[in-house]
Amino acid sequence: MRFRRLTFDELQALENELKQFLVVNQVYAEEWAEMNKAQPEKAQKLVDAFSDLVLEKVYSKIEVLVISRPQHLTLLHFENGKAQRIDIQSKGKELSADWNELIQNLMESPTHFDVFYGTKNFNQNHADFVFEFIRQGAEKIDIGVWHDFYKLLANNKK
Repeated sequence: MRFRRLTFDELQALENELKQFLVVNQVYAEEWAEMNKAQPEKAQKLVDAFSDLVLEKVYSKIEVLVISRPQHLTLLHFENGKAQRIDIQSKGKELSADWNELIQNLMESPTHFDVFYGTKNFNQNHADFVFEFIRQGAEKIDIGVWHDFYKLLANNKK
């Protein structure tokens, strides 16, 4: 398995897509029911293959992730085989979980933070690269948040 098995709730939400996947793989309703009873490991392999297919599509579309710790924030932007990174380290108090408040703090007290930038080419598949960060606790965020931080920090560098 490349990524992870979809949860029961995720599979239920994708029930129609799973049925289509099974038909494409020449497994029909009666065969599927029998397989689940007589050969559950074979059925799980099909679920695993479906899970990988779905997650490949989902992870490939992710543009921005955030890894948030009490005093450290990492923003990652994926584009054209590169990952741009912004690390924000607080020199004192914990970072706010509210984006607007954090941006306000950065604007008002830039000396209370260390900010680091970096870019890394990734040789592996986009989805695999994103999945590695998700396994480390990263969460998907809106690209607008990336743009807000990038503009703010670029202006503060001048």
